[in-house]
Amino acid sequence: MPAYITKQPSCSRAGGRLRRVLAVGVVVLLTAASFGAMVVAAGVIGRPAPRPAASATARLPTDVAVIKPDVVAAFITGRDRQMYRFIFDWLETPTFSCGDLRAVGSESVCFDAPLAPVTTGCLVYSVGVGADWSFERQMAARGCEVHLFDPTAPMPEGAAAAGIRFYPWEVASKSIWIGERLRLTLADIMTELGHTDRRIQFLKVHDDNAAMRLLLDQMTSSKNRFVLDQVDQISIALRLPIYMLQHDLRINMEYDLLETALGRAGEVGIRLVRSTPFDQVRYWFPGVERAVHSSYHLLMVRTGRDTLDRIDRNQKNFRLLQRTWS
Repeated sequence: MPAYITKQPSCSRAGGRLRRVLAVGVVVLLTAASFGAMVVAAGVIGRPAPRPAASATARLPTDVAVIKPDVVAAFITGRDRQMYRFIFDWLETPTFSCGDLRAVGSESVCFDAPLAPVTTGCLVYSVGVGADWSFERQMAARGCEVHLFDPTAPMPEGAAAAGIRFYPWEVASKSIWIGERLRLTLADIMTELGHTDRRIQFLKVHDDNAAMRLLLDQMTSSKNRFVLDQVDQISIALRLPIYMLQHDLRINMEYDLLETALGRAGEVGIRLVRSTPFDQVRYWFPGVERAVHSSYHLLMVRTGRDTLDRIDRNQKNFRLLQRTWS
C-alpha cells in the first residue's frame, strides 16, 4: 500500500461511504444545474430581445409624440433630413389659392374657372364610402355622374335613388382578382367604365391604403397608364407610414418613393390648395424642425404647367438599396 494512502479504521467505513454518496449527489446536482442553465440560456438566445421601455422624454404631456433627431443621429444622413423636410413642406404648404372655394357636403371644391365642375359631362370618382356620403349626394344633385368604389362596405342606402353608381372594387396598383374581390388600377377602372377619353372633374380617395397606392402607382411606375393628367381636382386622405418610427427613423422605401411622387406631382401641374391634418398626435422628424402629423386631408388641383417626363416614371430609386448593402 502506498505511503500516501492511509488505511481507514473500520469504525469510520460507514461515514466514508456516506461522504462518497454525498459527493456524488453534489456532482449530480451541479451537472443538472449547469444543464438547466444551458437550456434557459438557449431559450433566451432563441427568443427575440425584449423591446426597450419607451424613453420618458419620447412623449410629452401634450399632443406631441417626440422622436428627437439627436436620438437617431447615428442613422440619419443629411440627405434623409432633406427628404423629410421636402415631404412635410410639400404636405403643409399650399401652392394655389382658390378664389371660389365652396363646401360641398363633406368636401371643399374649387369653383374657379376652368376647374369648376360643370353640369354637362361632370364626372366624379369617389373611393371609400365612409359614414358621410353627403358630398357624393350633393354632386349627383348638381348633375354630375358619380361613381362610388368600396369593396369593404355596402352601397349607402339611398345612393341608387340619388343616381350614384356603386362598385365593390378596390383601387390598387395592379389589376387582379383576390378571392372574390376585384382589384383594379385607376386606369383600368376608367377603361372598364368607358371613361378613357373623359376628364374626371373630381377624384376623391378617402381609403388610406388606396391614396398612397394611387400616388406611388401613378408617379413612380410606368406599369400602368398615366391618367392623373385627366383629373382636375383630387381630394385624398393620406396616411403616412409611421411604423418606421419604431426603427430609429431609418430611411424606408415608402418615404423615398413618396418624395419622388410629390416632386413629380408638381411637375404634372398639381398644386396644393388645402391641407388639414386629421390625427391628434404629432411627431418630430429629422430635418423638419417642427411637429408634424402623419395623416393629412389634401385638396389638390391640376392647374400648373405639365412638364412631367412620362418615360422617367419608371426610373428606380436605388438610394435605399445602395445604402443598405454598401
